[in-house]
Amino acid sequence: MKPALQRIGRTKPADHPAKLAHGWRVPFDRGMIDPPPLKISPFADRIFSDSYLKKLDVATLKRLLRPNLDLYVVAATSMLPRTLLWRGVRVDEPPEQVSRISYPPPHIVKLGRANQVGQPMFYCAAGEPAILFEMRARPGDLVALSAWSTTTPLWMHNLGFHTESLQRIGTTAMGSRQLLASPIPNESRRNARIRRLLSHAFTESVPEGFEYRYKQSIAIQELLLSAPLEQPAAGTVYPSLQLKGEVDNAVILPEFVDRALKPEAVQLLFVEAVDEKAFSYTVQLRRQSQQISDGRIAWAAAPSSQNRIHFGLENGTWVIRDDDGDRFIFTGRD
Repeated sequence: MKPALQRIGRTKPADHPAKLAHGWRVPFDRGMIDPPPLKISPFADRIFSDSYLKKLDVATLKRLLRPNLDLYVVAATSMLPRTLLWRGVRVDEPPEQVSRISYPPPHIVKLGRANQVGQPMFYCAAGEPAILFEMRARPGDLVALSAWSTTTPLWMHNLGFHTESLQRIGTTAMGSRQLLASPIPNESRRNARIRRLLSHAFTESVPEGFEYRYKQSIAIQELLLSAPLEQPAAGTVYPSLQLKGEVDNAVILPEFVDRALKPEAVQLLFVEAVDEKAFSYTVQLRRQSQQISDGRIAWAAAPSSQNRIHFGLENGTWVIRDDDGDRFIFTGRD
């Protein structure tokens, strides 16, 4: 689907956005006095230095970044009804409540790519294989893998799809990415520079122990989601780093999950083997949901034999294969 373009600015009051031919020009809240715009080199790969990210909180980073986004044009797409999304959580036993497989409670939420500590978000992906890789599941893990469908359209920001960002994370099928990689006709040089930096921030690899670097992408997401648009954005779609951009991830605000996502099925998977170099997982299907109703999960009886499933990359295509060799091609993109 062709992205819709929306312009962030201060030219109209918040309750009366001016429709443009290609989107909306919409202000942020003027209640906060902004400092001068950051001076960012056109050749920079990051918005904030590492020292800034270490010592400043997200609120301060947002105040520093906010003036640079004046009149910035963003691309958003509508996630259509009946879009299937996948989510996984580590468990010790088959979960009985839908809340256990949905977004987590605040008290266990750590700093993430799009959330602050104690701020729940619904992280998901456009296909099954991505989940195990994004979770970095290990042998012995028991994973509740759930499928969710959208019940209404959801407007989503698209970040991380700049051509240079996709190339940096190893994406090979660039042709199918051009609509999102170049979404803005006749884009200004200033807008293109900002889009490149925002894209890099959402595709930056963050090693363990350096989680403070997530504050950059958190500040970006919070600023974009705070802009009062005619169609409020439910979250952000971005390419999977673990799968080199071949699959789309999404992060969705809890209030949109509660009113626009429906759990369809749950599988209980036991992780047998992982081969990171070959991009492959072998899992046992231990249980499947029989019914999901009124916030509860009813499980079917355990199978008489363990069904083994292999997820992997074969000749550039993500594939699901069972022990009998039956092959299911998987695309992983909305």
